[in-house]
Amino acid sequence: MSLFHLIAPSGYCINQQAALRGVHRLIDAGHQVENDGVIRRRYQRFAGTDAERLADVNSLASLTSPDTIVMPVRGGYGASRLLDRIDWQALATRQQRDPLLICGHSDFTAIQAGLLAQANVITFSGPMLAANFGAETLNTFTEQHFWLALRKAQFTVEWQGDGPQCDVQGTLWGGNLAMLISLIGTPWMPTIDKGILVLEDVNEHPFRVERMLLQLEYAGI
Repeated sequence: MSLFHLIAPSGYCINQQAALRGVHRLIDAGHQVENDGVIRRRYQRFAGTDAERLADVNSLASLTSPDTIVMPVRGGYGASRLLDRIDWQALATRQQRDPLLICGHSDFTAIQAGLLAQANVITFSGPMLAANFGAETLNTFTEQHFWLALRKAQFTVEWQGDGPQCDVQGTLWGGNLAMLISLIGTPWMPTIDKGILVLEDVNEHPFRVERMLLQLEYAGI
């Protein structure tokens, strides 16, 4: 089974019950969960002070267990405040030696994009503890594809959509739309040649989504 290392670089976990449910669900499935104290940590709207949350990220470079799955408790806001103090080189060295399996989405996109831009580190855009593994009913599609992505060198994903049929190849990258927009013009925005950009977001008005998509287009991304 797997070892999950929890981090909380963003917002305070409002739904403590969901996060604890996620921990228990993982343990009941035979996995180990460490650093769960970050679930309760709080400073103002954040899951701890900037220094505490920064330590969550930088300490990943010194983890010793192989094949550790790194998972944020939740998204929210706060990761952007840490970008200029993250030790990207130390994390890159750690990944070259013994890669961590880093997974998340939402606000965590800022750190994932930074890892790709600064250190060419591959991460996984996928579930987090509270909202996903801590949901009252765990989504079967999410769970199955989470493990497929981590364990299989190659796999197929199918979903319904209204787009045109096409056959393309490229580097798959992306994440949260609003977070990527916030990184344009910074050192933490990846430059991907012939990429396939996959975006996610929630609770945004359609006109804001259109405005952000236009900004991506106008910026040449």
